[in-house]
Amino acid sequence: MVDPYPETLKISVEEACGLPVPQYLIDDGVEADLIVLVTGVSSDEGFLANAQPCISSNQNNRPVYGNLEFNYKGINPTDSFAFANDYLTTLHEFTHILGFTNGLYDKFWDNENDDVKPLVTGEVEYAGFTYTYVDIEPLTTMLQTYFGCETIPGALLENQGGDGSLGSHFERRVFHSEVMTASEIDDARMSAFTLAFLEGTGWYTPDYDMAEPMNWGKNQGCEFYEGPCISGSGPSSEFDEFCVPMEQVGCTWTRAAQAYCGATSR
Repeated sequence: MVDPYPETLKISVEEACGLPVPQYLIDDGVEADLIVLVTGVSSDEGFLANAQPCISSNQNNRPVYGNLEFNYKGINPTDSFAFANDYLTTLHEFTHILGFTNGLYDKFWDNENDDVKPLVTGEVEYAGFTYTYVDIEPLTTMLQTYFGCETIPGALLENQGGDGSLGSHFERRVFHSEVMTASEIDDARMSAFTLAFLEGTGWYTPDYDMAEPMNWGKNQGCEFYEGPCISGSGPSSEFDEFCVPMEQVGCTWTRAAQAYCGATSR
């Protein structure tokens, strides 16, 4: 944590994120840097959990109160493989509360100047598709080094899906099994990219020794980062990371699970 909350954390409103705030948090507060209200629903909509930050600190805009909602019908506690995925999904949702959400990009904090950071997002077009990117350090430099491409403008964000996916996740084509891509994937990794994103908010000092390794696209250059996953002229790819032909069944890139080869776009 860069700037711990300087006093007892009290919530000054009776409702946040559409939910009543527990009275003791209003009256007495707690000694904490972040409060997460965990709730549950029984829904047939097919999701496991969702989360959002609700209240930010007036000290530096850091989220201090959030909501993590679980869907009881989406939890599978009897299957160890499913439990591992549920655990990773929980980490994913918690990271949204910490700041990985498009509603907070214009609130990231510059500790040196004690003010909000200048604009950290922009747009770029690659292979006929428009992407929003986030340009924050140390993430952008880390990406340039990892992929071997000095012209990377920032981390590409997901350009498909609804409000819950679009712009608040890493782009799956580029980041593959990173835990902060938009949909559940087997063998997800909490990599240094997510930790660097959190450091770039200006609110946290992560321990990079805890980052999980990734090899997807490493040292593959600008063409990998900017190009389509498969050739527009047919089912082929210059990179082993991208499966061809479509609709085949085989091993995942990490060799950790069986997978289906498919794509919604290129």
